[in-house]
Amino acid sequence: VIESTVKILYDYCENQMGDYNWKIVIGDNASADDTTKIVQTLIDSSKYNDRLELFEIKEKGRGRVMMELWGRGDGDIYSYMDADLATDLNEFKKLIDEINNNNADLTIGSRYHAMADIERDIKRLVIGKIHAIIHKVVLGLDITDTYCGFKAASIQAIDKVFPMIDTKAWPSNTNSWFWDTELIYQAGKQDLKIKEIPVRWREKPDSKVQLVKDVTEDLKGVIRLWRNR
Repeated sequence: VIESTVKILYDYCENQMGDYNWKIVIGDNASADDTTKIVQTLIDSSKYNDRLELFEIKEKGRGRVMMELWGRGDGDIYSYMDADLATDLNEFKKLIDEINNNNADLTIGSRYHAMADIERDIKRLVIGKIHAIIHKVVLGLDITDTYCGFKAASIQAIDKVFPMIDTKAWPSNTNSWFWDTELIYQAGKQDLKIKEIPVRWREKPDSKVQLVKDVTEDLKGVIRLWRNR
């Protein structure tokens, strides 16, 4: 998957992101496959040169690798997307443009926006919408989709929000999916501009989502933020 993803993303950026000085960074968080070897081979090829970088972290979890990656280097805008490219790349430039044009500090791809185009297992679809309701009622988040793996933020937003995220409170041996919700919650508390972008999204059959475990992690995270509000 990762080799195909890098090639697709690289070609997209070459063709669509000419207004920006961009770089693709692959965050490998303790993967058990050949991700490191594959990415390093691509880096060594002349095609990618300084446009591709590999970053490794020993702990699992999206949140943990994002806390290490975002803000690293000298970028003005940082973004991320899931490696399976479940979200259509045609919406990616919108994430960046909205921040570059000062319309937002944090942009979020949304699968549940009224204008989104989504194909997803009905059970996961319902659970996702229940998450949104809980986040709104308990945390005051007026966001349709906190968990879509398709977000971007300005370096100024990152510098304000990251110190507010308590990674020590995250349970060990989890995917740290709750990072997305905590990021948005803390951005709201800082009065940052948050904008949702409707996306076209297709569920992949090899999704790493574990419903019971991830729902439990989310509820524990919501309770923690509510208690510390």
